Amino acid sequence: MLIGESGSEAITAQDLADWAGTIPYEIFTNINMRVPRVYITEDIT
Repeated sequence: MLIGESGSEAITAQDLADWAGTIPYEIFTNINMRVPRVYITEDIT
């Protein structure tokens, strides 16, 4: 996982941006469309 939570640890777009010396917008817009996305949502019924 590149961005998200696992247990008590989390990596945010802001974390990646800080490490790369850029802004979160550039992190999201520079992820190529060939990279598969997996969206995980919690069922809140």
